[in-house]
Amino acid sequence: MRDSNLIEPIFLYDRVDYSKPAPHPLLLPKPVEMTQSEAHSRNQGFALNHVTQRYIKRESVQNK
Repeated sequence: MRDSNLIEPIFLYDRVDYSKPAPHPLLLPKPVEMTQSEAHSRNQGFALNHVTQRYIKRESVQNK
C-alpha cells in the first residue's frame, strides 16, 4: 500500500491518441497535472482496456 503522506513531484502530461493523426498545435487539449505514478496507473488501465490513448510527459512543474 502506498503512503498517502508522500510528496511526489507533479508533471504535465498530454493525452495522445495513437489511432488518429496529430491535431494542430492550437487545437491541443490542455495538459493534465499528475504524478508519475498516477500517469503510469492510467496508462496501464488504457493498455488493459485496449484503448489507443496514453499520457505522455511534457515537462516538470513545481511541487505543490
